Amino acid sequence: MDESLKNIDTEKSVIGIIVNEGHQIKAALAAGLTADSFSLPEHAEIFATMADMARERVGIDLVTISARLPKYGEYLTNLAALAITDALFNDQCEDLRRLEAARTLVDGMEGLKAKVIEKPFDTERHLQAVDAMRGAFMQTSGGHRMKTLDDASKAYCERLERERDFKSIPLLRGFDKSVFHRGETFVLAADTGGGKTALVAGSVNLMLDAGMSVLYVCTESSSDDILARIVAARCGVPHYRIINRNATKDEYERHLAAFKDITSRFGRQLAFHCIDGSKLTPSGISESVKQLAATAGAVDVVIVDYLGGVRPDVPIRNGNKTVEVEQIITALHDVFVDAKAAGLVLCQYSRQGQEDARKGTEPQLNWLRDCGSIEALAHAVAHIVKTPAKDGEDEKLYLVCNQKHRNTDAFCCPMLWTGATYEAMPSSARVDAGDIPQVDF
Repeated sequence: MDESLKNIDTEKSVIGIIVNEGHQIKAALAAGLTADSFSLPEHAEIFATMADMARERVGIDLVTISARLPKYGEYLTNLAALAITDALFNDQCEDLRRLEAARTLVDGMEGLKAKVIEKPFDTERHLQAVDAMRGAFMQTSGGHRMKTLDDASKAYCERLERERDFKSIPLLRGFDKSVFHRGETFVLAADTGGGKTALVAGSVNLMLDAGMSVLYVCTESSSDDILARIVAARCGVPHYRIINRNATKDEYERHLAAFKDITSRFGRQLAFHCIDGSKLTPSGISESVKQLAATAGAVDVVIVDYLGGVRPDVPIRNGNKTVEVEQIITALHDVFVDAKAAGLVLCQYSRQGQEDARKGTEPQLNWLRDCGSIEALAHAVAHIVKTPAKDGEDEKLYLVCNQKHRNTDAFCCPMLWTGATYEAMPSSARVDAGDIPQVDF
């Protein structure tokens, strides 16, 4: 067992205090301690016996507990001698409970990991097999195959069914407006640290629950970091509380339940292309799209988090950043169109854009880095807007699409921060394009 998941000295102190002051067993049980809260078998056995004595209303002291457990008589005497004060007893009980919760989480994940058999996907071999099948068909059919009306009708019905099921890609819980679709590029922009990844972590859960397959490309974090955020958005427990081991037992259990739910239900629908081993270029992303399509049958959404971290397939010799970004955006757009997938691209503001955004003014397209290329190819651009707190009111959060919105109407949706992701305000109604200037930017 990981040594960081147990605290032997605290276990000894808690048991010693109860031996000296039998009434403290009630406080320990009220704090949620059980035999499982103790990592050493002997400590677990001693506490279980104390709990039994409490239920039997038998007084607990060194004599009575030693009579029940004579093999630990000398050990209990030593623990009682070490427990000088109970001033920190409640804090120690809470520490043991948190460590128990952390062990539960780790054990649960290890159990899931043991059930997973990793089988690498051989892209090249798969494509060769497809080409061989296509070649054999062309030979036997003479390179031509007539389609009857029945064939064409069946294919068209399948296409309509697919487009109907996934016509609109969910973006924000509680916000049912259709904002982007398959074959389109949707840009989400915000100030640095403005919550783009947190919002999209919630979006991924909505997409998975809707039956969609998602490729998450991240240029700054590893796949396990992104998975932690997606799990956090699902269970409502901030991922940093789990990572820093500062969560309650209930929070650990909720996190583990969400982790099990995602891994057991969506193993073939969700894939990652991140800094831990993936080629962060449009061609590398395209290869991952093909792999996920072969596994899930199709790719519905490709998320790029974030655009500035994607590298060009062919570096520009003169280092012209504008040309380089244009090349990347064009290549990514082609990936989305070829896969008939929706592209959700996260973008940061320029330095001037950051300064303007922090003033709480209405968002502009020229706030985006390399905005010209994005404006040309994106179907819609939305901003996470935070208006400064004033007149005793807290800051306000909005998801705003006010300038670039091809195939969708302009919108302004008030948002609520849940601690792990964003949701639409329960009472918020959609705002028409003409009403957006009324928002107090």
